[in-house]
Amino acid sequence: MLNGSFAISSSSGYQRFCSNYLVTRKEGFDRDILFTNEESPNYVLRQTDSWPPTIDSPAQKEVGLVVALDVKTGSHKPIHGMGRHNHKNSVPIPGVGYPVVLSGDDTFTSGPLTGVFPAGAVPAQSQLYSYMARDTEALLADKGDLWAFVSDTPGVKNYYDVPPSSETVVTGRFIKVPKTIATGRNRDGTEMKAANFGYLQPPANGSWQMDLRSVTPIGLDGPQWVLEYWSDINNVFQFVRVEGDDNPVKTAAEIHQPDNIETTMTGLLLIEDPGGSQQFTAAEQLSNLRATTARLWHVPFAGARLKSWHGWIRGPMAGPPMSMAAPPRTGAPGSRRELSMRQRPS
Repeated sequence: MLNGSFAISSSSGYQRFCSNYLVTRKEGFDRDILFTNEESPNYVLRQTDSWPPTIDSPAQKEVGLVVALDVKTGSHKPIHGMGRHNHKNSVPIPGVGYPVVLSGDDTFTSGPLTGVFPAGAVPAQSQLYSYMARDTEALLADKGDLWAFVSDTPGVKNYYDVPPSSETVVTGRFIKVPKTIATGRNRDGTEMKAANFGYLQPPANGSWQMDLRSVTPIGLDGPQWVLEYWSDINNVFQFVRVEGDDNPVKTAAEIHQPDNIETTMTGLLLIEDPGGSQQFTAAEQLSNLRATTARLWHVPFAGARLKSWHGWIRGPMAGPPMSMAAPPRTGAPGSRRELSMRQRPS
């Protein structure tokens, strides 16, 4: 590497870009577009010196955007309608014939969302959304629609309803998210908040993201809370793809805090992003080859076992808990037939 430059400068005020994906013609786009994603709940000013804005600043914006970069021209723009949440990545689905982009909410809070809904009624906030547009130009102009996955499996509304090792397969459908809730913006361009829809205020007990600027505990109200609240009252499925680390930390034979994901023809690749409690000492690593942090795992879609660099270390895995997880194959889960649950976007 002899030279380099920023593809997106700090003057745009974007925050905490996480994973990214370069889409091409094979995913139904007519040019190469790089999707990069904000993974943060904070309010900022969209400028170089962006944080912290005063808590009552009319110029502040809540982050959680998908940003599309045209590789050839270098131009970039946010796509608000792809959802305002903690985006881990935006992953297009090939074989559909037009842009279909999945994105998940990588929540910063864990456990039941309490203080607003009945205890235990709403677990950790981690939904799956799909943005569909007629073509590349429509997507870049934010003329597509955001859809949210809802379970049709009786008795299964979230991942706490799926016991470990039960091999439960969750099927369902996507429902359309209202455009204003997807974009998180009012007609005048201001940020959407709970009061705009008559929703309850977010809890201030730590089960939802907190406003770090406030001395008095305040739950962050804004586009992310509005999308979360709408998703909760519409039974949008809160899910986890792999039941992995269900024992105490540093269990060598289990996956630790899986984070970034990539798809292959036969399964998923998961990369560990372990915290301090999951680190192994040098002595532990010498005594057990499985005691390695930040491992790469392969998760077959069906009929096989979870695999790490160190060999087969888990029992039989269940099939994909939702049909959209599998890659397109004719007549198989994740195929064009199942993706085309609605008419082609107009």
